[in-house]
Amino acid sequence: MNGEAEKWIAMHQPEFDRGRCVTFAVTRKTDGVLVGAIGLSGMVAGHQAELGYWIGQPYWNQGFCTEAGRAVLRYAFSKFRLIRVHGIHFSRNPASGQVMRKLGMRHEGSRRQHVRKWDLFEDIELYGILKTDWLHSDRKSSRS
Repeated sequence: MNGEAEKWIAMHQPEFDRGRCVTFAVTRKTDGVLVGAIGLSGMVAGHQAELGYWIGQPYWNQGFCTEAGRAVLRYAFSKFRLIRVHGIHFSRNPASGQVMRKLGMRHEGSRRQHVRKWDLFEDIELYGILKTDWLHSDRKSSRS
């Protein structure tokens, strides 16, 4: 593992120890190759957390993020007993919104020029899902 990856992993440990975040590696089943990461941050016990993820470009459009997202939502609503999970993406990245919709998340709004990244102000899209919505969609998908 390279030094940058180790630093990135280590910076999450204090928040994990406080019960405020959890981060998982996303790996390819066939050979265990790291393709990205997914997790929950800003957790408020028994209430909510923010879903965040990244997938390396060579692995885009292969279903990794959707599969990992389903597992993390199941974990959030069962283990952590959260009632809400939300996420954001840059407006210029509609593929991320497509993943959130596949997870059953609903578009809740937009914020114009809300984030500054590399001296550029970015618009963001907000999504969320309630445990009751997830339970309903999970029962539906288990019948298919």
